[in-house]
Amino acid sequence: MTIKKPMRPKNAAPGPTAGAPGGATIADRFKLDAPVQKQAPKGSTAVFICALIALGVVGVLTYMLWKHWEFLMPA
Repeated sequence: MTIKKPMRPKNAAPGPTAGAPGGATIADRFKLDAPVQKQAPKGSTAVFICALIALGVVGVLTYMLWKHWEFLMPA
C-alpha cells in the first residue's frame, strides 16, 4: 500500500489550491491505493493438508493424555 502525496513546486505560494486546514487536508492529501487482489499461493493445498495432520496429532495426544489421567485417577 502506498501513499499518494501530491507535491507542490517549491516556489508556489499558498492559495486556493492549497488544502483546507485540519482534518480535510489529511483526508485529501493522503490517498491510499486499493490493495491488489492476488491469487492464492500454489502451496495452499499442502499447507491445508499439513494443518489437518497436525490437528489429528493434537487430537490423538489429547485422547492419550485423557486415558492416562483416567488410568491414574483410582490410584
